[in-house]
Amino acid sequence: MRSKKLIALLSCALLLLSGCGNVIDKNSSVFSKTETQTALTETGEITSQDTQPAEDSSAAHDTSAETSAVTDESSLAEPEPAEDSSSESADSSLPEETVPETDDLSVPYSKAYALYRADDDMLITEKALYDKISLASITKLLTASLMLRYYQPDDEITVGQEVYLAKPDSTMSYITPGTVLKVRELLAAMLLPSGNDAAYTVAVNTARTAAGDPDMSDDAAVEYFCGLMNGFAAELGMEYSHFANPEGWDDPDHYTTLGDLLKLADYVLSVPELCEITAMHEKYCEPSTGGSYLWTNTNLFLDPNSEYCRSDCIGLKTGTTNSAGCCIVSAFRINGSTYICAVMGCYENTDRYELAQRIMKKYIQ
Repeated sequence: MRSKKLIALLSCALLLLSGCGNVIDKNSSVFSKTETQTALTETGEITSQDTQPAEDSSAAHDTSAETSAVTDESSLAEPEPAEDSSSESADSSLPEETVPETDDLSVPYSKAYALYRADDDMLITEKALYDKISLASITKLLTASLMLRYYQPDDEITVGQEVYLAKPDSTMSYITPGTVLKVRELLAAMLLPSGNDAAYTVAVNTARTAAGDPDMSDDAAVEYFCGLMNGFAAELGMEYSHFANPEGWDDPDHYTTLGDLLKLADYVLSVPELCEITAMHEKYCEPSTGGSYLWTNTNLFLDPNSEYCRSDCIGLKTGTTNSAGCCIVSAFRINGSTYICAVMGCYENTDRYELAQRIMKKYIQ
């Protein structure tokens, strides 16, 4: 009996030992990895990702990539760069006097502008005063000034074939060959509607008179007149200017600077006949040879029907070409002082008036 009991006990023990062996085997790999983990962690050479099974690690990686994509989409949906916010905050905290004075004059756009007080030769503000620019029909202020060096306002001029030298698509006064006009009327035809045909009549007749050659051809007379223009400009101190035609048509050799234009405008204001003409809104003319003309000034500061009309405006001239843009050299009599406000190179017709008014509002009390 004892032997049978002993054999039974030994059999049970062997079965138990066999079952415990299976349990240890199933857990041995986990234990082995945990043991390795403990050893590596103590040496500081393992990361939390290394402790995960391979499939868990892959899943973690995929999730990280997806989060990154979502973050990128979120930033695109709400584009508020940090630097913009900090810049805005910084700007709002700056004292008003630290803001550059041109900030509120940058719109409407212009290539150059200036405000000048003629009474005491005071340049109040400017942008790009000495940059080379086209001047379009503001050229005609020099053309008119030059004519009055050789003629009196009541002298008579007979219009000739030179009117056809004007480009067909340019501004016209529509004077016709054979018409007899007084010099003051011819200058009005050139300065108010900006007639290029009148500019050529001025140029050709002035050149023939200055040269003492009434038979000079139209083309030769225009070339001669341009020489007179450049000589006269030099006398006025317009050292950065050159003139290639009497009307202001775009040409690489036809240019000026805003600083030079202020000198020209200052001279024009010293000539009573030019002050009278450039301050007119309209001029009605009935030549002795018949017919009639009504010329209207292109300057909206002088137009009583315009929202830009100003009773203190006393001239002077607008200009517009592809190269020059929309320009104006205007003069005002304000609080007993004479101001010249020039705005050059605007995109739209009304931009020059908008900017000129903003400049004066800012600087003239």
